Amino acid sequence: MKMRKCNLIQKLCIFSVLLIVNGFTFLYAADNQWTVAAIPFQVDVRSGSKNSIYKEFETLFPKRILDNLAFGNQRFIDKSETDERKLYDLKKKQTANFLELSGLVKSRDSLFLYDYSERELKRKINEAEKKIEACKKKIAENQVLIDQLVLSKADASSTYNVHKIQSETEKFQNLFKNLFSTNVESEYYEQVQVYGSIDNPFIELTEQQQADFLENGLNSIFIKKISDEKKIRCILTGKVTVIDEYISVSAVLTLMPGNRELCRESEIGTTSQSETICDLLSDSMLQYVFGTLPVSINVKVMNEETVDGVKFTFDDQVVSNFSIPQIFESGIHTVSFSAPGYKTLVTSYHFEGNQNYEIGVHLVKKDNGFINFRMKYFQEGTLFANGMPLVSSDQYKNTSRIEIDGKEILGIFVSEDGLSDFYYIDSKKISDGNFYQSNIKAMDTASYIDLRRKIMYGSYSAFMISMMGWCVTYGSLYNTFAAYQQNPTIELYEKAVKWQNASKVMTGFAWGTGLLWGYTLIRYLIAADKVLPSTTKVLRPEDFEIISNEDKTSIEFSEEQDEQIQ
Repeated sequence: MKMRKCNLIQKLCIFSVLLIVNGFTFLYAADNQWTVAAIPFQVDVRSGSKNSIYKEFETLFPKRILDNLAFGNQRFIDKSETDERKLYDLKKKQTANFLELSGLVKSRDSLFLYDYSERELKRKINEAEKKIEACKKKIAENQVLIDQLVLSKADASSTYNVHKIQSETEKFQNLFKNLFSTNVESEYYEQVQVYGSIDNPFIELTEQQQADFLENGLNSIFIKKISDEKKIRCILTGKVTVIDEYISVSAVLTLMPGNRELCRESEIGTTSQSETICDLLSDSMLQYVFGTLPVSINVKVMNEETVDGVKFTFDDQVVSNFSIPQIFESGIHTVSFSAPGYKTLVTSYHFEGNQNYEIGVHLVKKDNGFINFRMKYFQEGTLFANGMPLVSSDQYKNTSRIEIDGKEILGIFVSEDGLSDFYYIDSKKISDGNFYQSNIKAMDTASYIDLRRKIMYGSYSAFMISMMGWCVTYGSLYNTFAAYQQNPTIELYEKAVKWQNASKVMTGFAWGTGLLWGYTLIRYLIAADKVLPSTTKVLRPEDFEIISNEDKTSIEFSEEQDEQIQ
């Protein structure tokens, strides 16, 4: 009887599975939490009896304020805050490099204390000098990064200049350009969450740490260490002053690292109004946490020629006089600029609160024309191009005319039952009078992707189970055959034959489930591409008419059926 060994392909399958599992683990390891912690407020009782209820103010006010801060929402993290984190990490790394350099210098100097020969001492000193030079190089390189970051922060001001409004194509390209980048400089969002729990959001400090905090505040080395280890991004501190039945509460939110004060709010009332005071404080702080302070926007038309009739629209609100700065709410808003004879510019931008923005607009003259567009398969619904609904020029040919002005076209088809699909035509392919066709399929994309994902995971589970069965049968076959070689008996031979047959079955089953998993994985990846706009191809006029006539025949046939039914 000949023993079969695991071939190379089976080993590669196992290795690929482990690699994919590790890859999924890496992809979901990202941390995007903006954690807020609190330190018990300081209570100062100026007069009256020091009732024990005043002691409860230390934890009562911070817990109620944090309870009202709408945890779970997304907070916009601007570049200044990310720069502070980078600067803190670079300085921490610089300190570690300096300590390493100090240790290397001491080690080099200690070589003279040993009884080395002249040749051995010279060799060891040369090795130590190389390590010292390498450490100095790291310090110099790190210092360059620190200087660049400090310089960029010094040059940054509260005015943002947007000299170019990106088109949808540019934003789409930048999305994929930064998709796999590990050093993204742009702003992003983090989910606001409370440290620990809402019942105990406090940083635990020992008596020594508490004393250091009272002396140095948030510059305490203990506070910095804890916030760094626990990834605390903001700390709530405050003070409560009690005078008879009146209280004054001052609360401060401080960003970590960097110890930059985000906001400071104060309220005065009576002890019976403590809950109202907390609500007022949290409401005032919300606009700083989530950046909802108003912004000032100044618009400038940068065309060399005079442009008449420029219309500035802010979230569907037409601004009549934008020659002077306008005040708007912060957040993500859509701005558009249009003028007779010029292309309309539209973009969305996150306007951070309490900032001044200057938008420079350069309008481009229109290059008008028309193209003919159709869907490959006729569907009942409404077709849009760049946000505008299209009217079919021929209901039988399923053909629409789209006005062009030299830019790309991003459209959507919405079926009568609410399903939709996007299509896209690159500006480089657009030419006046051309014919275009897109394979639009209105469907519930999210449900379709979710279905394919479940099927893929199901086939993957079957593959893993088959691999376990294959390992059991193959291992049993190997052990039985080894025992047969040492003691060749009929019983062991028959048992080895049974395990060999079982191993063949499980090998075939493993190959089948492995191929099935590969197929379902490919189908899942194809389904994931459904979120991208459908591709559009250019047709020859004769091809366009032939396909249209086929659609016309099918529609006329359905109408004849309706008349027969009636």
